[in-house]
Amino acid sequence: MDSSTATDVFRETPTREAGPQQAAPAGAPVLHYRRCRWCRSATLHSRFLCPSCGATELDEAVSAGLGVVSRLGATRGSFQLVHRVPHACVVTLDEGFTITAVLSEDRPRVVPLGARVVLHAEGTGPRSFEFRLA
Repeated sequence: MDSSTATDVFRETPTREAGPQQAAPAGAPVLHYRRCRWCRSATLHSRFLCPSCGATELDEAVSAGLGVVSRLGATRGSFQLVHRVPHACVVTLDEGFTITAVLSEDRPRVVPLGARVVLHAEGTGPRSFEFRLA
């Protein structure tokens, strides 16, 4: 048996390369997530297992911060006079996963489901993100 044939037989299983990461502009907020090497499902950065196939091989990636509003919660009010009206919502990002977020606007308006949003800032909490209408 030829030595090149022997190495072909015992070759390791090829791994899939991570997709191209998009560079965020300087000073822009960054949203990190993880993508499974095997089934390509995206998940939050805090997860250690793929929610679809259970694999542990997750690659780090950076989100573009664009998505749509998939669910709205109640408008949070306060006793202070503020110019931004925050809405609790669930955002489905273009990368294929959902996160809970706050949608803040400069003036009160009706936010329809399916409205395009863009990441505006990271909140003070460990997993709180602020979006604005695109």
